[in-house]
Amino acid sequence: MGGGIPSGFSAVINGPSGSGKSVLATSFLKAGAAIGEHGLVASYENSFFHAYNAPLHDLIEAGKVTEIRPGSFGASIEEIVTELAEAVERTGARRLVVDSLTALELILAPQFRENFQESLFRMLSNLHARGVTVLMVRNLSDSGGQVLSSHSFMVDCIISLRVVEHDNKMIKLISIPKIRGCAHSNEIRTFITVEDGIEIGGPLE
Repeated sequence: MGGGIPSGFSAVINGPSGSGKSVLATSFLKAGAAIGEHGLVASYENSFFHAYNAPLHDLIEAGKVTEIRPGSFGASIEEIVTELAEAVERTGARRLVVDSLTALELILAPQFRENFQESLFRMLSNLHARGVTVLMVRNLSDSGGQVLSSHSFMVDCIISLRVVEHDNKMIKLISIPKIRGCAHSNEIRTFITVEDGIEIGGPLE
């Protein structure tokens, strides 16, 4: 996936705890800040703002990323969309991270949870119309879970992260099951986390 996530796309990162989702999401925001694109983080989970995520805190302190917490328990999708739209207009944000898609679904009122696909479609359509590139974090169980979920058809890109045991070591893997209209590798590759984000290695052997 040369060049990263295309501007205006919606993408989802699937992965279990400790697989590197927050590191990759922070790299997405950092890359945007480097070219003058303000970032938003719609945070529904405290994990994303863990004390050890110094790069993200630095971006917030520098005024390059804004943290928001749109909606509250029992919110309607209209409330979420309105608050996101107002934040985009207020900050001029071009990039948004939703942490996490799993938690967002849980805070919605029951009638919106029951048809989460429609709710998500309305949210993404509104953000797409505003030219915002969206990256959503989706938590999977340690056993893997379903990478291609029922709402996968709505997003332009799916990034899959895994942690597996190999030669008595735990290694991290990355793959791109889907990216709409763009050439990309279909290989499952190893990666490591580094100071500036992630460093992708070769295929798993």
